[in-house]
Amino acid sequence: TILGWFARMFQQDLSASAHYATKARHLWTSGDMPAWLAENLANIALCIGRQDDAIRLLEHATENDPLNGAHHYVLHYYYSLSGRFDDALSSLHRSDSLAPGMNNLQEQTAGLLMLQGKFEDALSVMPLKDTGNPFRLSMLSFIYRRLGRDEDAYAALTELLTNYEYANLPIAIALGNLGEVDRALAQLEKARTSADTNLIPFLAGYDTSDFHWSQSLHDSPGWIPFLRTVGMAPEQLAQIKINTDLSRASK
Repeated sequence: TILGWFARMFQQDLSASAHYATKARHLWTSGDMPAWLAENLANIALCIGRQDDAIRLLEHATENDPLNGAHHYVLHYYYSLSGRFDDALSSLHRSDSLAPGMNNLQEQTAGLLMLQGKFEDALSVMPLKDTGNPFRLSMLSFIYRRLGRDEDAYAALTELLTNYEYANLPIAIALGNLGEVDRALAQLEKARTSADTNLIPFLAGYDTSDFHWSQSLHDSPGWIPFLRTVGMAPEQLAQIKINTDLSRASK
């Protein structure tokens, strides 16, 4: 699973990641599917557009390793992409209770409100002072934009560029949200070439949910060609097969 994680996160090679996950599955010889294997398969399932399978696998992981805050945190993200916001909030709070402060509870809560279109509520809980997390600023820019506060949206982008010039993915998100498609794609390319470990999870969520950070970016001529560079164009994802059955008999 470590090789599969490395292939997915650093090499942007989902096909190799699925290959290693299949090998790991064959090492499972007794008992329930281990939580580590379930989460690994879930991550790949989400990337190839199988959200329901991803959630089922993560739910299994949390049941088999209930004190692992990371499992609950990932499950909250999967729930949010499926529009199950109450379940997402419950999983987020469970994660925070197991690992207090690890997951930026206020920012993640704001993110859930934002996904529901509750932008005023999201702004009310979002920390306005620097927390050391560049994604806070890309989220702020998004919220301000949706509230018609373009000057504040650009101010958040400026702060992001000034204080976190290395944060290619959050910068790309902010630029795309503001309609600066070419600059956003250039930042995504920087994220790819720098092996940003957030890139694949972000793209998986971005392109498999009804929520898009930037419709103009999603609809741009450069979007699918960029996805091809990381193996996530629709025709590439269609070639990746994994077995997500929880039964050992189906290995």
